Amino acid sequence: MGAAIFRKFDLNRFSKVYPFLRRQPKYSYESNSQVVLESAILSFDGNSQVTYNFLNTYSSVPIVVATSQNDSFNVFIQSVSTTSVTIGASASSAYSVSIFVVSDAD
Repeated sequence: MGAAIFRKFDLNRFSKVYPFLRRQPKYSYESNSQVVLESAILSFDGNSQVTYNFLNTYSSVPIVVATSQNDSFNVFIQSVSTTSVTIGASASSAYSVSIFVVSDAD
């Protein structure tokens, strides 16, 4: 997997107009390569693990980031493949987890 470099641009500063009051910045991001992003919110519903099937198809294993939406709830990634990810929890509960899947476009 190659590296993608993102740059941040302020869209209000492209024209050479210097008004008395400066506008709030509107940021846009640009990368040097195409990137596929996917996100989802998963609920454990009393289980200690949950499996998410990707919406996109990947030729190599993507990068997956999982974060808990509760402070007293630990999550970890058990396994990742090109079609799905399995996320485990510290205890069986009904909390939710946010996942982000990042891969370069093929």
